[in-house]
Amino acid sequence: MAFTAPNVGLALAPAAKARRFIAIWVLALSATWLALAGFTAFVDPYAFLGAPRIAGLNERKFEMAEFGRIAKLREVARRRPEAIILGNSQAEGGLRSETLARLSGQRSYNLGFLGARIEETEVAFQHAVRVAPLRTVVLALDYPAFEEAGARANLLRARAERRIVRELRDFVELTLSMKGFIAALRGVALNMLRRAPTHDINGNWSVREPTPIDDAAAPAKVLPPAESAYNAFAEICRTAAARGIDLRLVAMPVHRAFGLDPAARMIWLTRLRAIAAEYRFAIAEEGGDAAFNADKRNFLDRGHITVAVGDAILERLFVAASRRNPTSIQGDR
Repeated sequence: MAFTAPNVGLALAPAAKARRFIAIWVLALSATWLALAGFTAFVDPYAFLGAPRIAGLNERKFEMAEFGRIAKLREVARRRPEAIILGNSQAEGGLRSETLARLSGQRSYNLGFLGARIEETEVAFQHAVRVAPLRTVVLALDYPAFEEAGARANLLRARAERRIVRELRDFVELTLSMKGFIAALRGVALNMLRRAPTHDINGNWSVREPTPIDDAAAPAKVLPPAESAYNAFAEICRTAAARGIDLRLVAMPVHRAFGLDPAARMIWLTRLRAIAAEYRFAIAEEGGDAAFNADKRNFLDRGHITVAVGDAILERLFVAASRRNPTSIQGDR
């Protein structure tokens, strides 16, 4: 009986074709992924990479409300302002960097964060000291911002110090992911439609809708100030004094419907004033006038002042000979 050797080439042909098919698909998927990542990097929807801004395409950034902490740390390093505004949403929305620039005569940027705690603000301040030629700082002091920050301050510090693991994770999330690509598509579409972003190029929270103030609403739940928060404030004052930075401190007002305990607020403010005085700084009190705090015309909602009020506060910080309570701001509008 004759022996017939198997045809090895025919046996291997299907496997070779399968490998070739898989290789083509891997290459195609990789090329597609790189193209999407390149598009995301070009649009730079989170202002993470500092890509050039082109009017009508990627000039306006629409993800700042959620990712402002990431974007602003990088923007302040790129812009290198001489004057900054620090604080939570009271500072980010009520105090304008353009007004600060006019009053100080210095390049200005709003480095406030939505919902920031003072410990986060201290991290942002130290970062700005390292990367920008700071001469003037306006720090808006808000009682709720003195709650303990916990892990939030540590996360912001990792980003400010650009630790390699945190950098890689942010890069993947914001540039190489489908989430980043969708944000880029949305950004281009909204730029082409000329929609207004929540934040402008100078870091101001510029698009805010007023909320009716209900005097009968339950008071806001605010925790007592944390010791770590007082320490963070002291560190801001110490660094500013050591660096010769003109630190302007202002205690911000809230509407009476917010429900802050006046006695607790006074204890808080008294302690802050004692800390500031150690470094020869003073705090302007803008929240102590009961009539002003009851006038709804001064507020967008119970926790945020209007821009007109914010401009008047900055005017007093830089122009007025005496620092007094804002009892006449509504008449200036």
